[in-house]
Amino acid sequence: MKDAYSLQWNLGVQRQLDPATVVSATYVGSANRRLNYGDFYNTASTPGPGNPSLRSPYPYIAPTFYSLSKGQGNYNALQMQLTRNFFKGLASTVAYSWSKSIDEGCSGFFGSEGCSVQQIYNIRAERGVSAFDVPQSLVLTWNYAFPLGRGKAINVDNRVLDILVGGWQYSGFAKFHSGTPYNVTDAADIANIGSVSWWPYIRPNIVGSIKPAKQTAQNWLNYSAFADPAQYTYGATGRNTLRTQFYKGTDMSIFKEIRFKERYAAKFTFDTFNTLNLAVWGQPNSAYSAPVNGQNTGAPNFGTINSTNGSNRTIQMSGKFTF
Repeated sequence: MKDAYSLQWNLGVQRQLDPATVVSATYVGSANRRLNYGDFYNTASTPGPGNPSLRSPYPYIAPTFYSLSKGQGNYNALQMQLTRNFFKGLASTVAYSWSKSIDEGCSGFFGSEGCSVQQIYNIRAERGVSAFDVPQSLVLTWNYAFPLGRGKAINVDNRVLDILVGGWQYSGFAKFHSGTPYNVTDAADIANIGSVSWWPYIRPNIVGSIKPAKQTAQNWLNYSAFADPAQYTYGATGRNTLRTQFYKGTDMSIFKEIRFKERYAAKFTFDTFNTLNLAVWGQPNSAYSAPVNGQNTGAPNFGTINSTNGSNRTIQMSGKFTF
């Protein structure tokens, strides 16, 4: 194994719009070499009929896992950000990135981040977007101090009333980004290279519209849109060609602090996570099996989603007293 290395570069411009606001745009790039990728090796080096062990590099050794440090990857992105420092009661940021990450193999050790290596002896044919590739991402944050209370724009001169209505702040966080890539795979050793069923490598061909006419969590992928390749061949579908649902989520907080002289302070916070209670579906079951007599008997759960990317709305209240 060799140490991986990365060449990185960036070029950015920045402009101040007013005393509190700065906008920037930056191009960020990297070239990563000698990346680690691992898979099930010593299988047959080419697909075909007959005993696959006779076509393997070392016929006297059973197929097994090992890793190579020959992978390559690239990342390119346009990153834009608007930052407003706390001014007239408001601080906020808007950050947007448009990027692409490309690599080969599994995007992680033994496919820990997502793997579907089909042609293990032709890794260049596996070049595609990384398992963690997120083409578009938008993040917004804000913090607003209500102009109500003693010494504020809407002055409250009554001490008791100021404790009740003054000093409140509102903050929020919103994130939207593209879904993450995944593959449809078949556990059958169609290419006859001597692989094992618990390490599926074949990617079925796409022969129709992937999205069903009425897409639901129980029918997210159109089963008839996929078909296994011909016997003793690899599938024609590229790696990481499908994506999960677009992510969207918001968190918000309302809080205030009351100070008593210099030594004492009480802080009250009301938080909501996934404030709008938006459901973002997770990855569907993508284990494909060819139909038998026209019936989907081997993959009845294909295309169904049983998880969400994120949690339900959560509300919490807290208080803290310091002295």
